[in-house]
Amino acid sequence: MKLQQILAKQLNIANIGRLTSAIQTISMVKKQQAKKMHNKMIASFSILNKEINKLDYEKFTPNSKCLHIIFTADKKLCKNFIYLASNHVSSLEYNNDDEFMVFGKYAIDSLKHISNKIEIMNVTTSIEDSYTASEIALKYLMNSVDIKLHFYSIDDGKFISKSIFKGSPKLTECSESIFEATSKSHQETHNLYGLYIAYSIQMAAIETSMMENASRAVAMSQASDTCKSMQHQLKLDYNRLRQEKITLEMSEIIGGSNA
Repeated sequence: MKLQQILAKQLNIANIGRLTSAIQTISMVKKQQAKKMHNKMIASFSILNKEINKLDYEKFTPNSKCLHIIFTADKKLCKNFIYLASNHVSSLEYNNDDEFMVFGKYAIDSLKHISNKIEIMNVTTSIEDSYTASEIALKYLMNSVDIKLHFYSIDDGKFISKSIFKGSPKLTECSESIFEATSKSHQETHNLYGLYIAYSIQMAAIETSMMENASRAVAMSQASDTCKSMQHQLKLDYNRLRQEKITLEMSEIIGGSNA
């Protein structure tokens, strides 16, 4: 009976081992895909950044209202990363009238200390998906609200807080005679801000997902090693019990012959 139980355990652990190895591989592939996308977006983002820096701003004050856009973990099986995300979220500094937008399902428990308005968003998987969030954020920006990202920075090697803009847009006053031309200019500027926000959100999402997948891959690698160790131990136990059974059966045969 014990031999059958050990064989059943071996089978279960072998299945778990195969699953952890598969998740590890998928996580590493996703990390590489995210890295390629990140590299492709850097050039476009740099061009946008130059255009944004040409525009006029009215600097935010320390007491300015802020929309916090927070990136946490989207999936389980990355305990270390969720721990890092939770620690960052729980230590956020904010004003009483600040509002929050959160990407990711996990580490959100750390927001329980925040009683302000919180909007949970779907994790962005492409630049198109991030436009929904950017449209919301743009409305806040046009009302002189600071837009602050909280994400895992690959360059810094930790979670950071970063304002997308150094101030609120300063749109030039115009006379009625040049209203049409200026309106067009304002619309183009408005679109530029929206695009820059979308790219900023997507870049932050990609960097965070890269670390999340790396963390999951490490966790699955450790789990896979544990499975292999357990399988080895079960194999030793199986061989030992099998040998004991053979010895016992031989003793019974010899004992019966002597009788």
